[in-house]
Amino acid sequence: MLPEPTEFFGQHLDADSCEILFNTRWVTSSAKVEPKLLGKKWFDYRAEHPVISTYRFGHIFTAEVRRMIRLHLDPTPPVIGPGGQVRDWNPIKAGDFFEPPASKDQRKLAYWKRKIGSLVRARQAADAWGIPYPFYMRTAVSYIYFKGFLVFEHVKLPEPGLLNGDELSDHVLAKWVEQIESGIQCATHPRYLCANRPVSNDPRHPDYADHDAWLIAQLKRKSDPRFGIRNLMRDGFLSRAVAEQAFGRERVDAAIALR
Repeated sequence: MLPEPTEFFGQHLDADSCEILFNTRWVTSSAKVEPKLLGKKWFDYRAEHPVISTYRFGHIFTAEVRRMIRLHLDPTPPVIGPGGQVRDWNPIKAGDFFEPPASKDQRKLAYWKRKIGSLVRARQAADAWGIPYPFYMRTAVSYIYFKGFLVFEHVKLPEPGLLNGDELSDHVLAKWVEQIESGIQCATHPRYLCANRPVSNDPRHPDYADHDAWLIAQLKRKSDPRFGIRNLMRDGFLSRAVAEQAFGRERVDAAIALR
């Protein structure tokens, strides 16, 4: 699994600031979908407000576009201006991409709204399938540049609208299925570690129960799940009680005994 960003614009917004942005920047149809996605999105983001998740998603989009450009089109590093400003490729907008353009030109405002709306819809698609954003974005951006022939046309900055569409969506989903089959995919957020789960006040939080079920379902598809059981228990993401309930004490003991 590709690493999650440790720092990105908007990650420290408080709840009130998120609600203001949500109620002023989301179109009604997109806003209505968000509550249904909270229990579907990839486990690491389930505790995040949709606004913060979208900032994360946009940050990863920009980072992946820059990586693709420097690998295949233009290896020039970012330029640091005399005042310390960093000039780099920005497929959405430098800084706060939820901030409308300063210009009062209605065409520029409409263009900005379309870009942001496209970014939100793409993030919602990733959430609906429970796909981690780095995996979704690397797969999607690679598809845009190579399957969409952007590399050969020398188009360097893809529009967020290119992240949407049935053909790309089918491609990303198929690659995610391959990823699941290739190895156990689990959350990375510390809240899912068994040691960090609450011992009272509903320890079977729906997110924890869903993650346990997700791990068990993947393990059951393996011809020999013992290695996965051992590794997940060792790393603290699977409790012995949950493992025994799914596979029985004898099999769990055998998994622990593996060297």
